[in-house]
Amino acid sequence: MSWLARAKAHFQTNGQCPTDRTDESQVSSVLAVPSGGVYEIQHEVSSVSSAGAAYVTEKNVSPEELLEAAMRACDFHGDNSAAREQMRRECLELSTTVRADLLEYFHRMYPS
Repeated sequence: MSWLARAKAHFQTNGQCPTDRTDESQVSSVLAVPSGGVYEIQHEVSSVSSAGAAYVTEKNVSPEELLEAAMRACDFHGDNSAAREQMRRECLELSTTVRADLLEYFHRMYPS
């Protein structure tokens, strides 16, 4: 069974955690901004008093960090060099969102 199949099986049996509630208050502070890449989106405004900014966060996962965690999973399962190379290739093909989720899974299942 490949690592991807093992991860899918794990998520199917354990289910998903409920999502966090969205803060609907209009007050924003530095402490309220989650970690990760923060980008400011400009909105057209009609007056200075209605000026505001929305923030979008993106989970930034370096390929090196993901591959390090992936190799811990390979170590745990005793994978050979071909399986490790496949793991490297598949990890690098993932989108940034999926990389962050996979890294979280690796940290939880295969801590350093």
